[in-house]
Amino acid sequence: MIASKSKQRSRGWKEGCCCRCIIQLGWMIYWMIEWLAEGILFIASSKFRIMVAIVISYAFLSTTALFIAGFFENSAVAPSLWNKWIPDELSPTWERIRLDLLDKEMKRKEMLKLLELERDSKREEMKLKGRDEWEEISTKSITDSVLIEKMGKHSDIDRLFQVKGDYLGDIKNDWSQAYNLYKKANELNPLEVNYLANMAWALLKLNRGKEAMKCLWKSYEIRPTYGSLVSLIDVAWKLNDWEKYDWLHGKVLEGAREGVQRREKVWLNPYLALHLPLTLEELKWISRGYSMSHDATDIRYMSKAMMLTYPKWDGKRKIRVGYVSPDIRNHAVGIQIRSMFEYHDHDSFEIFVYSVNEEAKMPDHVYAKVNQTADRLTDIHIKEWSEAAKRINDDQCDILIDLALFTAYSRMDVFAAKPAPIQVAWLGLAVTTGAPHYDYIIADQTVIPEESFPHYSEKVVWMPHSYHIFDHKQFYGLPSSKKYSFSQYLFSTKIPTDQPPPTQFFFCNHQNNYRLDPQIIYHWTNILKRTNGTTLIIKHQTGLLMSPK
Repeated sequence: MIASKSKQRSRGWKEGCCCRCIIQLGWMIYWMIEWLAEGILFIASSKFRIMVAIVISYAFLSTTALFIAGFFENSAVAPSLWNKWIPDELSPTWERIRLDLLDKEMKRKEMLKLLELERDSKREEMKLKGRDEWEEISTKSITDSVLIEKMGKHSDIDRLFQVKGDYLGDIKNDWSQAYNLYKKANELNPLEVNYLANMAWALLKLNRGKEAMKCLWKSYEIRPTYGSLVSLIDVAWKLNDWEKYDWLHGKVLEGAREGVQRREKVWLNPYLALHLPLTLEELKWISRGYSMSHDATDIRYMSKAMMLTYPKWDGKRKIRVGYVSPDIRNHAVGIQIRSMFEYHDHDSFEIFVYSVNEEAKMPDHVYAKVNQTADRLTDIHIKEWSEAAKRINDDQCDILIDLALFTAYSRMDVFAAKPAPIQVAWLGLAVTTGAPHYDYIIADQTVIPEESFPHYSEKVVWMPHSYHIFDHKQFYGLPSSKKYSFSQYLFSTKIPTDQPPPTQFFFCNHQNNYRLDPQIIYHWTNILKRTNGTTLIIKHQTGLLMSPK
């Protein structure tokens, strides 16, 4: 009896549930019809197209963001998203690539671990044997006899080989032996990237560019720093080596911009930064960080710089103007200024020239000419900035002009000590120093237009026509109607002779290789394709790209 009543109640509940479902379904159909009617009315309005576009855009952007975030952050959603969107036939390929990259990274870490263990064991061995005296050796006081003595006693200390390599390369200019010594130091301590960098520098001196690039890449693999990237792109520009150039260019540019955004010093020479698509404000920050590393406001500099005295002008004596340059020699800057000093007003101005490069000396024709026409030419090869600044200050110059700035062998550290009351930047680069110890920069309206003034820390002085000067008349002579023939030995490729002379035209670029990149070559090639009978002549140091057999 109880079971029968239970069955009746169960049957009744089911019948009631079915009725409720039918009622709910009816309401749903009713609401769907009503919504459909309202939708038809809404479609007729102009707002529909906008709404559809917003919904589709939102769905697309949110899906894309979810996919990217999930995949690159390696979150839980990544595998499912990847498996959903990647074709099945590509999955095995992706997995192989992933495993291969993982395997390479593990091998690199294992190699570094082994090298670290080897280095630590060698250091411990040297420490136990009491071999720490090599730390005191420096190239300032080193001699052949000292090196021979030390290396005879400690032939397994890598640092000694580097010191002797520096001595033979920098002082004796024997880069072949220097390279062998750096290589030996690297064999003793493979984890020290400075030895690889020194090997690369010596190889560049020996015109073995490709080998130098290999050393720099190996250095980057061991210690992937921003400085290593800068060294790589620096040499790539010098050699016009475009392998992996796009990747290098992107990484260096990214690192520079990140440093600027964080307001940190960017370890990038502004001369290199000029070859990157940076804004003027970004260049200003990079220049400031680079030049302010020798800023006179630093207490170490100020304590010594306070001993300098400045001249007083009574309105009667000659104004003393000093030029500081490492390029008083057969150099692009030296050729430009070669005859300039004889055209100065020597009745009103006394001209001092300071040569800060040991390579500039007699009988170089530029050096000889400047020596004749300047009131005084002084060689300053002092490495200590304070001594060099004191030597210039002794001449009591009223105006001191830096002709080098961020280029090779410059002495911006001396200018940081402010050896003259007015200091000027000119000619070497038309880029701001970002430093307070440069008062003016000489330029023209084309190089530094007025709208660029806010991005310069110096006051801009415009020359009436061009801030460049030229010595073509004195150096090359007047143009001649005489026809000259090309000498084939000057060129690494055959001079084209398939066009008659009247229709033959030569484009020439005799700048440093440094100013060339794939984009420039691409545009120049397009010009050549669009012009008949034309040839492009480029100054190219092919020896840098070739290694001896």
